[in-house]
Amino acid sequence: MNTAIRTLTAALALLLVLAWQPPDPPDTYSFQADSRLWVEGTSTIHDWTCEASTLDGSLSVVTADAPQVSDVTVAVPVESLECKNGTMNKKAKKALAADDHPQITFELTAASVSTEAAEGDFAVDATGTLTIAGTTKTTELTAQGYRLENGQMRFTGSYPMKMTDFGVDPPSAMLGTLKTGDEVVVHFDVVAASSSTQAANE
Repeated sequence: MNTAIRTLTAALALLLVLAWQPPDPPDTYSFQADSRLWVEGTSTIHDWTCEASTLDGSLSVVTADAPQVSDVTVAVPVESLECKNGTMNKKAKKALAADDHPQITFELTAASVSTEAAEGDFAVDATGTLTIAGTTKTTELTAQGYRLENGQMRFTGSYPMKMTDFGVDPPSAMLGTLKTGDEVVVHFDVVAASSSTQAANE
């Protein structure tokens, strides 16, 4: 009897070993040139938009049914912000203390992913540290994720914030006639490609 139990136990253990598959290793995805990040705000005269001409970032993804996202890092050079107005460009970069703090950065600390009805779509609830003008704060945001046919991934979303929360004084111009509002909305539309996909296309 004991021999039969031991044999059965050994057989079950062997089946479990054979059936077990190691989890897929994460793949590094890097932001592509067509990725965008822009800031929209208001003023006493007109609304305004500043867009980053350079957006660097990467993330790790395990491409399961519900992708696992980790190790997200984003860096935006303050000098790359273009507001389509020379005075606004100077005021924005001065307000953001570009000389002392040349980059705006975001680093992920936690993320949860949920799949949605549309095939290939998913939502990412992210928590991370956002650093602007030398001030770092914990930030929570939601991104909409899409799997693209070419193996790339796209992430879109927006994040409303107040400049004064990061110690940034809203820029003003024209002897104070033009004053920007404290509340702004940061929008992003990021396309990321995996290292394996890029290598295959080279």
